[in-house]
Amino acid sequence: MTGELHILTPEKTVVSWRTAGLGSRIGAFLIDVLLLYIIMTGLTVIGVFVDLASGGLGSYFIMAIAGFTPFIYFTLFEGLGGGQTLGKRALGLKTIMADGTPVTTGAALLRSILLIADLLPGLPLVAIGFMITNEKSQRFGDLVAGTVVIRNKPLNYGYTPSPHRSGVHHYESAIGDVDLVTIEEYRALKMLCDRFPQLTRETQIHSLK
Repeated sequence: MTGELHILTPEKTVVSWRTAGLGSRIGAFLIDVLLLYIIMTGLTVIGVFVDLASGGLGSYFIMAIAGFTPFIYFTLFEGLGGGQTLGKRALGLKTIMADGTPVTTGAALLRSILLIADLLPGLPLVAIGFMITNEKSQRFGDLVAGTVVIRNKPLNYGYTPSPHRSGVHHYESAIGDVDLVTIEEYRALKMLCDRFPQLTRETQIHSLK
């Protein structure tokens, strides 16, 4: 494990994240398991009352819902909740795609299915082995779904040098006096210069006015 994930955005901004460690991921999972236990216990109680009201037919329906609850929980919270289950949110973790984009619902579903597989007898040690030996701390489900679990706070923002290497930049005259330019304004101008050749002609002309 390197402990860090570096993503180069289309704007040539390098965003660095710290990958979630084994301890924090297990802690988040245990919180989720506790919440699932409470939810499934509640469904069981509801099933008992439904049985009493329907003569024993309602329990099958409740049991079917309970069986799918873990898949629904992990898929909905991660796929539609910004990559965070309640356990991950409590410990400041987040699931994203390996390219830095938000996790998709399909990837969240695949992760939840393979999470159940990781919990089969003997396989938790295999899942931990994957996380320890993988440079992005990915378990098998992450590798298949193309996801990474990170700490929900970027380490830093880095900026690559402008493609222009030497001499006077041919757009320098359009920038004006830079003595009073703040570092934030400079970074914005620098990214504009980096992207300028890919902008439309209309946008190029407008940006130079």
